[in-house]
Amino acid sequence: MEKIDANDAAQVSEAVVIWIGPVPNLGYDREAALSKRFGAQVAAQLVPIVRELQRDFYDTNAARVAADIREMHTLAVDDFKRKHPEISEDAAHALAANYVYSNR
Repeated sequence: MEKIDANDAAQVSEAVVIWIGPVPNLGYDREAALSKRFGAQVAAQLVPIVRELQRDFYDTNAARVAADIREMHTLAVDDFKRKHPEISEDAAHALAANYVYSNR
């Protein structure tokens, strides 16, 4: 994925946090949450971007090399921030929480 434009990074970062939602997020309607915050048209534009960022995040090998979940979280965030430094720390840590939960 290409880098997110600096002007859009804050909105995309917020969308990532909303998309991830609570962890675990059973029953959480991600698209409805984005629509509620940004409106249906903007949410529809954000969904593919957020999904691609999540795929980029999951490309890490942190689950295979980390000694524990704390290290897995740190390694995954570091890998992601090298690819997408424009995305906020909050968004990166939300993605990491989801990743760690999925790979615990």
